[in-house]
Amino acid sequence: MVTDQDGAVVPGAAVVLRNVETGSVKTVSSGGDGSYVFISVPAGKYQVELSQPGFNPYLKTGIVAGA
Repeated sequence: MVTDQDGAVVPGAAVVLRNVETGSVKTVSSGGDGSYVFISVPAGKYQVELSQPGFNPYLKTGIVAGA
């Protein structure tokens, strides 16, 4: 779920999932309730980047999807 600093949901944010080993990228947008989902993510190491105009970008690293 994408939320701002105060906990309010952020709809329409770009959410980018990048496999740091292969460089493959999947992109979705957060829904009206701030939620998002990536379907069929292969095992590997990932980072997620969130961006929305008017907000500072956010990067989360060290995400591991299990086998």
